[in-house]
Order: sequence, then C-alpha cells, then structure tokens
Amino acid sequence: MEIDPGDRKSFLPELVQGRAHFSETPIESRLTMTGDFGLAEAFYVTCASAAYLKRWGDNDDLAAAITSLSSINPDEPDINTLLAAHDTIKSHGKAIAAAENDSRLKNDFEANGRLLGMYGRALRDRS
Repeated sequence: MEIDPGDRKSFLPELVQGRAHFSETPIESRLTMTGDFGLAEAFYVTCASAAYLKRWGDNDDLAAAITSLSSINPDEPDINTLLAAHDTIKSHGKAIAAAENDSRLKNDFEANGRLLGMYGRALRDRS
C-alpha cells in the first residue's frame, strides 16, 4: 500500500483527502466483504488518518505504522497489528495538535483524535 497525502484540507468534513494505492490487489467491479465490518472500518479510518497526518510531517514511527498497515488484510485485520499502528498514528496526531497554533486546525485535530479514540477503544475491547 502506498499513501498519497494530497493537499491539506480539514479531515472530517472532507474524509477523502489522500489516496491509498493498493498494488497487486485484485479488485473486481463488485466487492463482497467477507470479514468483520467493524474491524475493516477501523482499518480504513486508521489508514485515512495516517494519510491525513502525513501532510504535517513524517517521522520514523509514522512511517513504520504505515508500513505495518500495508501488511494488514482489510477483510481479516490482525487486531494487535492494527491497534499498534492506530496508537502510533493517534500519538502522532496529538503531537501535531499540541504544536499547532491555528485554533481551527487545533480543534480539527482534537475532534479527529476523539474519533480515533473511539476506534481504539473498540479495538481494545476486541483484543
């Protein structure tokens, strides 16, 4: 999986901001979800969050989290791998929010952090 962060925008109002490019992943015109929707949803939100946060800078931890996300099968995500990547991405977002001076962006980061927190709690409940 390769993440293209795209241009800076606000996250929740315009969820599609970056793109995740999946290589060597056959996708038919009609997709059938075979796994657990709740886990797949957490996976995709975590991927979208990584793409969003990458715009504000990359570091080794975020790069490692993105690499581990690329190894996950979205239909059957490994909860522990997903949770570890999620926690790293959430920490990266908190650090960016703490350093942000623009109050609109700071509020956006905090709202997105609450959304990620919701998924993190759901993943912890399942692990």
